[in-house]
Amino acid sequence: QQQQQQQQQKANASRGLATGRGIDQNTKSGLLSTVVKPDELGDWYNVVYLFPHEGIRQWCDDIDRYVVNNDSFDLVEHSWKASSFFEFYNSHFYEVVHHHHDTEEQIVNPWFKTKGIVTPAEMEGEHVVLMAAMDKVKEMEKEFHTNFGGGKNEQGLLVKMFAQSDERDAAIRAWTQLLKTHLGEMTKAMRLHLAGEERFYPSEMKAKIEKKEWDEMEQKIVQGLGLKGAKLGLPIFIDCLQRWGGPQMTADFMAKLPPPIRFLYNKYWAPEYHGRVKLLLQDLDQPWPSAQNYVAPGCCSIM
Repeated sequence: QQQQQQQQQKANASRGLATGRGIDQNTKSGLLSTVVKPDELGDWYNVVYLFPHEGIRQWCDDIDRYVVNNDSFDLVEHSWKASSFFEFYNSHFYEVVHHHHDTEEQIVNPWFKTKGIVTPAEMEGEHVVLMAAMDKVKEMEKEFHTNFGGGKNEQGLLVKMFAQSDERDAAIRAWTQLLKTHLGEMTKAMRLHLAGEERFYPSEMKAKIEKKEWDEMEQKIVQGLGLKGAKLGLPIFIDCLQRWGGPQMTADFMAKLPPPIRFLYNKYWAPEYHGRVKLLLQDLDQPWPSAQNYVAPGCCSIM
């Protein structure tokens, strides 16, 4: 019994490491950013990019922990882990990052130009490189299902060619290592890009934009999210805001949300995020999945 308790404590500690609860993450403030310092959080122009960036960084850290550096992410022994990861990646990570980039390119950056803030060409080019790397993960998923059928007990094109199960298992594990390597390179590039934006934009915004102007733009960004974008992005962003911004900053942000969006967030989106989306990743270092046990509140599904 004592051994079981120790194992459970170890598992709980592992989950806490990825969610940022109960430990220091880079700084005592809970910031993952290596650019913005805790004593700079009182300046609005330093906080603007942290709101989406800290959420994306958290997911990058989670991908590294639960997939890239996780020996138990073994698709031979646990083929279900492929489905869990790709559901998270396709339906959440990819969509949120893609929407964030679209918001920058279609709404924020054109407005910046009218204020004399010109995004460096190199930074714009990084979006193209990052999205190509993210699309590559989707291509690798198709390869996995085509060649291996989804795992040990399913048949794909290459699996049928192997006379021995150990050859099949070796091929699946070789593909898994390729996936881990690519994801590690992608998350590293993502962090560098986010840090670059946090070095460039705050000083430009401080010099050329009034806070009142940004507050108006922020409302346009929230409206531009649409229901789907808000459902996918707000839960991770607000979850991380509670960690690095604290209760007051979180309350101030929530107060700015349109009442219908705030209702949907509290009633449906946040419960699903905490009860299912997080578990899609956290399950990956466990022997069995639990995310599928989530039951949505109410009698209908929102988005």
